[in-house]
Parts: sequence; C-alpha cells; structure tokens
Amino acid sequence: MITAHIIVSHEQQAREIAEWLLKEKLAFDSVDVDQQESFTLISGSLVKRVSWKLQTRTKALLFERINEGLHAQFSFESAPFLYCTPIVQMNQEMASRLREETLNP
Repeated sequence: MITAHIIVSHEQQAREIAEWLLKEKLAFDSVDVDQQESFTLISGSLVKRVSWKLQTRTKALLFERINEGLHAQFSFESAPFLYCTPIVQMNQEMASRLREETLNP
C-alpha cells in the first residue's frame, strides 16, 4: 500500500484528476487536495510557485496504471509530478477496505 502524491499547476486539473482516480477505483475512499507554495531560484532570484497537491491511498500495483493514465487522460502544459510513499502499517479494517474497494490490477 502506498500514498500517491500528485502535484499539478491548476486547481481544475486537481479536481479532474481526483474525480478520475475515484471513478476508476484507483484511489481508496477519498483524495485530499491542498494548495501549496514552493520557492525556487531562477537567475539568482527567489520565485514563489503555487501548485495543487493531491494525496490518496492506493495499492502499489496501481502506480503504473495511475502514471500512464495521467498522461493518457489529461493534457497539461506540463506533466503532473507523481511520486509515492509506502504505507508501512495500517489498521486491519482499513487495509481490508483498501484491498476490496480499489481496482484489482
């Protein structure tokens, strides 16, 4: 089990991806969406960027399907950034629900 993190540039993209993940049963239960700010140096100047971060719990075996689907289903001026973190432990009831309520790869 993993937590998938998807970072996009626009709120509308985040909403479309959240809906797609849930309808396709690639996400378990819900998708959390937060606006975030990050800073980077461009030509020596600090520049603030605003983006949207989606987080959801899913099966590790669905990572490639999510990654491929993001690029096939959505057109972006820049591709979404997808990465995952492992879920080391989860209570048994939630783990069972995740296995049952998400797509079987």
